Amino acid sequence: MIAAETAVLLGESGEFARAREAADQALAAHAEDPRYEQLSNCLRELARLQAEREGADGLAAARAFLTDAGRVADEAGAAGYEVQGRPWTSPSPTSTGASTRTPVSTRTP
Repeated sequence: MIAAETAVLLGESGEFARAREAADQALAAHAEDPRYEQLSNCLRELARLQAEREGADGLAAARAFLTDAGRVADEAGAAGYEVQGRPWTSPSPTSTGASTRTPVSTRTP
């Protein structure tokens, strides 16, 4: 998904109109050969970049990226896709005997 990676690079350089075009190309490619996780990550990163760089002026476009990411996530769930890219901590017991897992990225030192 070179188009997805290109979209993020364009977003990092502040070229959000071109980033949107590249993201749309990635979405079209995804329809032919799904890459749920990579595309969802790309779209969420573009939303973050646009909101961070453009503030209130970029919120509508950032929300559009998040809407697309949500659609990709819904498709992934419907297809039975399981997330591969985020490491998880070891399960820890709870009071009910069930285990919980916390993404590594949310742990505090």
